[in-house]
Amino acid sequence: MATSPTPIAALPTPPSTSSPSTFDALADGFIGALPVFRAETNAVAVTTYDNAVGAAASASTATTQAGTATTQAGLAATAKTAAETARDAAAAYAASLPSGSINDSVTDSANTWSSTKISTQIATGGTAGVNSQSSNYTILSSDKGKIVSLTGATSSTFTTPAAATVGAGWYCYVKNAGNDTTSGTNPVTLTIDGNSSETVDGVATVTEYTGGALLLSSDGTNWTTIRVSAGFARFTQTGTLTFPTKASGWRVEAYGPGGNGGAANRTTSGGGGGGGGAMMPRQFVAGLAVNTSVTATVATGGSAGSTQLGSSEPYYARAFGGANGSVAVPGGGGGWESAGSAYNGGAPNADVGTHYSGSGRQRMGLVSTYSIASNVGGGGGGGAADGNAEYGGGGGESGGSVYGGGGGGNHGARGGGFGSYAGNGGGAAGSYGVSSNGGNGTAGTSRTWGAGDGGGGGGNTTWAGKSYVGGNGGGGGIPSGGGGGAGAGGEFGSEGTFGAGGRGEIRVWYW
Repeated sequence: MATSPTPIAALPTPPSTSSPSTFDALADGFIGALPVFRAETNAVAVTTYDNAVGAAASASTATTQAGTATTQAGLAATAKTAAETARDAAAAYAASLPSGSINDSVTDSANTWSSTKISTQIATGGTAGVNSQSSNYTILSSDKGKIVSLTGATSSTFTTPAAATVGAGWYCYVKNAGNDTTSGTNPVTLTIDGNSSETVDGVATVTEYTGGALLLSSDGTNWTTIRVSAGFARFTQTGTLTFPTKASGWRVEAYGPGGNGGAANRTTSGGGGGGGGAMMPRQFVAGLAVNTSVTATVATGGSAGSTQLGSSEPYYARAFGGANGSVAVPGGGGGWESAGSAYNGGAPNADVGTHYSGSGRQRMGLVSTYSIASNVGGGGGGGAADGNAEYGGGGGESGGSVYGGGGGGNHGARGGGFGSYAGNGGGAAGSYGVSSNGGNGTAGTSRTWGAGDGGGGGGNTTWAGKSYVGGNGGGGGIPSGGGGGAGAGGEFGSEGTFGAGGRGEIRVWYW
């Protein structure tokens, strides 16, 4: 605080030459007062200096405080903007979530695995809208709040905008709405690539499969995601699964291939049905590390090979194929541990009383007696008694399977076995040709979800002295259905052709 200076006393009347009579007296008084005047003047100067120093210090403090106030005002404005952006993002995300409880069933009404379904906003874009793209695309700052969606059947890459440009709190949704294919090609993938050297969840790129959607958010430097919906990948041929980000669990179904139906020999017999492929389901409560690559090997129909994802535990699924039929001999259904063979289902096959309760039948050598195989995953045996199984493939004489592929029907009057849907039955057998060609067996039903049915056996025809043609065996349903056996032709005719076994398949759900 400033100090008020002490007033300086007035000097006496100074002497003047115009008044010689008073000059000496006034001069003495005036000169005598000068020391006091000097002291008082110095005191005022000191006070003035101290006040000036204090004023300068106060001015500096005021300038500093003004700068601090400006900085705080800027920070407050930035915080306000960030809070409003976070509020908007939270509101949009909350609006995107479905109502009701989590669906814990294996498949929902649309036959896709999910713990939550894509919300109305993800499906329609809400008020922000949907930006649909069918090829590579660089996300724009104007896509904020939108659902940027990949459509069509071409795997593509979406590149993020620069995080520093759009700033912290910027967000959009990215969704793979690409086609799920059941033949010809492997899954349509959506790759999300961070701009330049930016990362997404700490890695350069992440991959989404059909149905998968993420909330993609910038922190001003890199990108993070929140999983919004589950995804699904279907492998119809050998390929590679790249594990997605923020997936907490997943399920695999591996379908072994169906065996081909047996060829016929008109001098002996028609062909036996091909065995159905096994199906192994595995469900895992923990996801793999993002971008883990896992080989998906899909076996072709008639190969008796194995369809499998991965090569070792703990994340592994494998199902073997059914055996091909041959003249008069049906092929056994595939199992979890081995392929089927002539008559016999694939391992595990064991006697009654073991821990699991499969119901495949196994022919014992060439003896026409049968025993029950009671291990889950064992293939159904081929033979005169239907070889049914639970997860193993159905045996090649119309054997059915609860989850695996149905066995193909033998030549003559045997229809194909059911696959996955017991009430459906398999392909119908071709009719016996009485003074005519044998009827063709009907193809087994193929299924997008579940396993295919076995194809019906081709019809035989009158043999002695005749030139009629045997019926063709029906093809096995996709995946895993066994092909129907070829019908035998007349003595001077020709055999029918056998039905081909359905290929294998791998299906992966993640959430």
